[in-house]
Amino acid sequence: MGVKPKRTFSWFLEHGMVYLLLIYIIFFFSVGGLYPFNTFGLNRTVGWLWDISNVRFYFPFFLLVYLLGSIVLVLLKRKTNKIIALFFLVSIAMSTIMNSFGYYEVEAILSLLSMIVFAVLFFKALFAKKIV
Repeated sequence: MGVKPKRTFSWFLEHGMVYLLLIYIIFFFSVGGLYPFNTFGLNRTVGWLWDISNVRFYFPFFLLVYLLGSIVLVLLKRKTNKIIALFFLVSIAMSTIMNSFGYYEVEAILSLLSMIVFAVLFFKALFAKKIV
């Protein structure tokens, strides 16, 4: 029997990004519901058409892409960079906070930044020679 490594936050940033994303997704949907930032209703000026002008489905879509990418890295047993992973988690957390306070322009910029940071994190881990 081998010695089990300690599962610290640093270990989760390097090896278990998928676990941190699952915790974030569970928190995200438990606090905000399935569609947390939406305003549904009937637009009476047009008639019986649904008014879904405030619906933004891109953030849950980004979370799904992040989760699938992290699952790919776990299946390929790739190690991620701690600093980039921490920057990625902070950017998606700040994006959620900015959205909850109503700063939608800042939230859109942070969502785009988190997508870019995740792409850098994913491809850097994917093409790294060191396998866990």
